[in-house]
Amino acid sequence: MKTKPSSSAFNRLRPPVRLCAAWVWVGLSIWLSQTCFGYQQFSNTEDQQTRHPLMVLIQAQQDDLQAHPENTAPSQSPRPLARYEEIVPSGTEVDLDLVQPPIQMNTLNPLPVDSESMSREEFWRQFATTQPLRNRQYVEGYDSLQATLNNGFWFGGMDVVYLEPTFESNNAFSISNDAFSTNQHVDFGFDVSYRLHVGFQTSAGPAAKLSYWGLNSFSAVQQFTTGSGDSAIATIDLGDTNNSFKLGEAANDGSRITVQQQLKFDSVDFTLFKDQWHPISRVRGAVALRAIDLRQNLFAELVDPISGVEIVRNTNQYQGIGPKIGIEYFRPIGHTQLELVSGVHGSVLFGRREQVFAAQGASSFGFQQLGKVETLPILEMHIGLQWVKQLSRCRSVFLKTSLESQYWAGSDTAMQVGDSLGFYGLSFGFGFGR
Repeated sequence: MKTKPSSSAFNRLRPPVRLCAAWVWVGLSIWLSQTCFGYQQFSNTEDQQTRHPLMVLIQAQQDDLQAHPENTAPSQSPRPLARYEEIVPSGTEVDLDLVQPPIQMNTLNPLPVDSESMSREEFWRQFATTQPLRNRQYVEGYDSLQATLNNGFWFGGMDVVYLEPTFESNNAFSISNDAFSTNQHVDFGFDVSYRLHVGFQTSAGPAAKLSYWGLNSFSAVQQFTTGSGDSAIATIDLGDTNNSFKLGEAANDGSRITVQQQLKFDSVDFTLFKDQWHPISRVRGAVALRAIDLRQNLFAELVDPISGVEIVRNTNQYQGIGPKIGIEYFRPIGHTQLELVSGVHGSVLFGRREQVFAAQGASSFGFQQLGKVETLPILEMHIGLQWVKQLSRCRSVFLKTSLESQYWAGSDTAMQVGDSLGFYGLSFGFGFGR
C-alpha cells in the first residue's frame, strides 16, 4: 500500500514568507559563487598575463637579457674618473666666463632650469602656483610681510538688525487721582537698522575689520487727557534726580499731555581678530576700539484749556570712545555647511555727556545746558546659525541669523538720569570673502 508523500517544509510556508526565503536563497547562492569560484574566471595562463602592460614590460626585459647576456655580468674593472689633463690639453687657456652654468632638473617643471641666470622671483615663478582647494584652517604661512599681505583676502558683509530698545523704567508721565496712581512708560517697539563691515585677513591668520552700526528710532506717542480729580505729570531730570522739571504739575482739568522720544546713535568699531583652529571647532579672539555718538531727544507738550500750550524739548547726548574685547565660538553641525555661532563682547567707553533743556509756554520759560564726564559700559551677546559656502581657499559666501542682546549700563534716557538702555531681537546677515 502506497502512502501519500507529505508536503515539504518550504511548501507549508505562507506565500510572502516563501518569497522572502527565495530571495535570501538567491542572494546566498550569488555570494557563495563569487567567494568560492570567482578567482577561476581569471586563470593564470601565459596568454592572459602577457596582455597586461606590466607583464609586457617584464617580458621585453627578459627577452633583452637573453639576447645580450653580457649585460647581466657585473663590471670587474670600473671606469676611473677622467683627469683634468685628459680633458683640457696642457697649455690651453680656458675662459671661465664661457663655461655654461650647471643645468638643473626639477620634478614640478621637467624643462631645464638655468638657476644662476635667473632672479629669485623668476626662479620661483616657473613652478605651478595654483593652490589646491583646502579648508580655511589650513592657510600657509609666508616668510615676508609682503607675501603675507599679497596672499590675504578681503571680506565684507551687511547685517539687517531687527531690535527693540528697552529701558529699566523711562516713564513718560505719572497718572494719579484719589483712587489710584500709575506710570505710563515709553514704548519704542521693534525697529530695523543696518550694520556694515569690511575687512582684510592675512594669509597668516590675523585680520582687521571696520564696522558701522546706526539706529534712528522713534517711540510711540504717549498721550493722556485729565478728568475731574486727575493729574498727569511728566518729570524731566536736569543733570541729576535732585533737580528736575515737572510738566503738568499745575494743570487744570481737561488738560492733555503728550510725550514722544527719539533714540539715535552711530557706532564705529575698528577690530583686530584672529581665529584659533581646533580639530572640530574654532575660537575667535578680538580686540577693538569703539566710538559711539548716542543722542536721545524728548518732545513733550501740555495743552491746558485755561493757561494755554507749554512745549518742552530736552536733548541728552553722549559721545565716548574706548576699548572693546570679545570672543566668538564656531562649531560645524554634523556633516553640513551649517555651523553654530555664539559670542560675547564687552566694552567700556570714556566720554562726555551734554544735556540741553528748553521749555516755553504761557506759564514758564526756561533754558539750561549741562555737561559732565561719564563712563559707559556695554555688554553684548549673540547666538545663531551660519551657512558658509567655500568656493576656494580664499573665496567664500555666507548667510547667518542670530539672536542678539545688549545692555548699556547707565546710558540715561531723554527724561531720567541713571536709567539703562538695552536691546534684544534678531539679525540677518550675508557677506563674502575674496
